[in-house]
Parts: sequence; structure tokens; C-alpha cells
Amino acid sequence: MGWTKVEDWWKDTGKPEDILEANRLILDDLTHEIRGEVKGEIRGRVSIDKGTKVNKKSVVKGPALIGKDCVIKDSWKGSIHW
Repeated sequence: MGWTKVEDWWKDTGKPEDILEANRLILDDLTHEIRGEVKGEIRGRVSIDKGTKVNKKSVVKGPALIGKDCVIKDSWKGSIHW
């Protein structure tokens, strides 16, 4: 097991609930930024990196972070609140 130097903040992620909390902290700071090609629907704070394509039959609901060169096809991505 290795380590990584962190400049801004640090969160122990040794347990599953810690990983979920770290994910929430990252998504809380997410800004809306679309650098890919979107033909579908974007709701809320969503960041889509360059080279990523979202087709017209897809919905991405934030907070969501999608990396570069992904293809979102005929999908629903994000959280569902009842």
C-alpha cells in the first residue's frame, strides 16, 4: 500500500463509509463545466471533460463528474431523489 501527497486537504479513506464521504466532499466543490459534446440533457452541477460524448437519449444529473473520452449512450447517470 502506498501514499500520495495531498496539497489542499486530506481525508482517510480506509473504510467504505470514508470513501463515500470523500466522494461527497469532492462533488460538493464541483463546478458546472461542459467541455465535451452534449446532445442529451444535463441537470444540475455537472462537469464533462473534453472528448466525452453524451447522446440525445441520455440524462446526466448532478452532482456528477465525467472524465475525458467517455461515451454516455442511452443512459441515466447521477443520483435519483424520491
